[in-house]
Amino acid sequence: MSQKISIVLTLLASLIISIVYAEEKTDGNIYLNVPNETLRLTPDGKKAGTLFHGTQLKEVERQGDWVRVQAEGWVPVQSVSKEEPKQVQKAKDWLEIKSWKWANEKNARRIRIEGFIVNNSSDTLKEVNMFITAKDANGNLLGIAEADIKPKEMPPGVTSIFKAYIKNALCPTRTIDITYRFDVR
Repeated sequence: MSQKISIVLTLLASLIISIVYAEEKTDGNIYLNVPNETLRLTPDGKKAGTLFHGTQLKEVERQGDWVRVQAEGWVPVQSVSKEEPKQVQKAKDWLEIKSWKWANEKNARRIRIEGFIVNNSSDTLKEVNMFITAKDANGNLLGIAEADIKPKEMPPGVTSIFKAYIKNALCPTRTIDITYRFDVR
């Protein structure tokens, strides 16, 4: 009799553990619904890479505010959804330079580059960073600088001001060419 009770209790405990485990362990497709997200090795852990809007992921399990994805990393649960995003924007479309100008600041021996950028995405972009490479009209590198952006947090449709200084440089030609990249967190 006690052996039967022991077996029943063991089976019952196994069943309960299986149910709890099944609730934690999922096996579905999810999509990244923010512009980009850092993939981490553990929740709040070391950075493993970056994922971009619309990326299809396989959900492995959930742990609090984190979801483990097939790439063996972790992203915040609010960054994913069960449905594919309606419009997948490319990173280059999120932010756009509306206008810019430059000037040699001879006394400071630097080049000032300033202008306006707009958030074309449907999301609030936090911690927007911009990196500018400047070349003269002959293609000679003048320098690289990180732009100061105000405000750094940009809701949809908002325009921000950027300003960058290429230090220890003056442009000998009347025009400069810039290339830029945005880093959004």
